[in-house]
Amino acid sequence: MFIYLTTILMQPSLVIRKINKFERKMISDSISYFNEDQNNILDKLNKKIYVLIRKGESKMVYPKLFYLSKEMIKTLNIIEIKHDIVSIGTYLGFFKKGRFILSLEGCELLIDLNFISEKFKYYVNERAEKSILYGNAIYKSMLRTPSNILNNRLVYGDLIFLFNIDNCLISINLLIQDSNIIPGLNDNAIIANNLIDKGYYLRMEQ
Repeated sequence: MFIYLTTILMQPSLVIRKINKFERKMISDSISYFNEDQNNILDKLNKKIYVLIRKGESKMVYPKLFYLSKEMIKTLNIIEIKHDIVSIGTYLGFFKKGRFILSLEGCELLIDLNFISEKFKYYVNERAEKSILYGNAIYKSMLRTPSNILNNRLVYGDLIFLFNIDNCLISINLLIQDSNIIPGLNDNAIIANNLIDKGYYLRMEQ
């Protein structure tokens, strides 16, 4: 009997609920970096942001955040068996060590809401897009207008978002050079690391 009860208790369980005040603050602190008007955007999204917490897994699984439409919320409320849910709505990102880590989908939602400042958005050529979608680092020559970054006073460790010629977001990247020195660098200099790109999902399946 004891062994049986232990097995039951160790089985993975799932919690899906609206974010609380502490979680809202973590999101606010993280996205304020892109725009100082984060409270206004969170007021619009707050009641539709849900956190998915999976407990008892054999490996560490970080709490995931999802944005649900009204229809999705209604569907969630009538589902009786929720423990098999792995994703619902728009995936926004996850919590890790007290921080909110933004996903590509979450970034696209914020862009659609005009929340991401233009200073973080840059465009790449078609050849560069293919390289980025293979997970490669970002070279100066990939930027269509590398001189534009000089005016935005970005520094090592800042995030930038790269778009293709069709104005579609393709990657989130971490700057490894201060923006004021980028225009003077060699075209083959690496200026940013690729954190996540849209080719990642295809590479996962291989």
